[in-house]
Amino acid sequence: DFAIYNKKGDQLYREDYNNWFDDSRFLFDPVCFYDTHSQRFVFVVLQRDDTNLTSHWIVCVSDDDDALGRWWYYYFNARLDGSNNTSNWADYPSVGFDDVGAVYLTANQFRWGGGFQYSKLRILKKSEIYNAQSAGWYDFWNMNDDGSTKSHTLRAVKIHTFPGYGIVVNSNRVSGNYIVVWKISNPTGTPTMTGSKVTVWSYSYPPDGDQPGTDTMIDNIDAISPQTSRTFNLENEALDMLLFNFLEEFIYYKDSEQLLLRAQQV
Repeated sequence: DFAIYNKKGDQLYREDYNNWFDDSRFLFDPVCFYDTHSQRFVFVVLQRDDTNLTSHWIVCVSDDDDALGRWWYYYFNARLDGSNNTSNWADYPSVGFDDVGAVYLTANQFRWGGGFQYSKLRILKKSEIYNAQSAGWYDFWNMNDDGSTKSHTLRAVKIHTFPGYGIVVNSNRVSGNYIVVWKISNPTGTPTMTGSKVTVWSYSYPPDGDQPGTDTMIDNIDAISPQTSRTFNLENEALDMLLFNFLEEFIYYKDSEQLLLRAQQV
């Protein structure tokens, strides 16, 4: 389901994803944001069909800053790397945006009948998806942290300042003492993606968490568990807000009455 709330916590609207998209297939992993630069709500749901082997990012966009108004949506084929068809499906998505006209989709790519293959970044143009126009994309995939370690679970940053480029980050999947900062230059033209390691505190898998009333544990896979504390310096204006977005994503509101789109899975 997804629901729309006001800032008092009152639910104003709720709908099942399958009804909203008129799609009976498996829809999962909802994510959303409010673009403070363009005053649009965006939410993304993944689709996977194991019978017909289809996988899509479904990207839904409001036509203005009113979440109770009109929306449109796109199905972006997640099997494609650029224009090349694969046997992979998308999982663990994130979404982000920048100040220069791009929206960023990320996912881990898994093969039907196989395991993890690589992570992928897809770049969309706001000028297309925010105006209900025919939309293309630009893809990067199979990135490496250091030339040998495959990048895993890329997180697209929601940029509320004005660095002039996009940012995507990832950590080591198992343990490490670094994150990789990916700078996306010229995202609405011919993008380039440049990665740099930033040293942070040591981290590893945390233990699974208890839940009240059940013996079933919460799976904490891919979460970060700080082991030691250290101080480090960030070297440019974009990195100042990088860890803020990476460790905890907050939703920004346009004003005191701004409606919040909250994606939730039940």
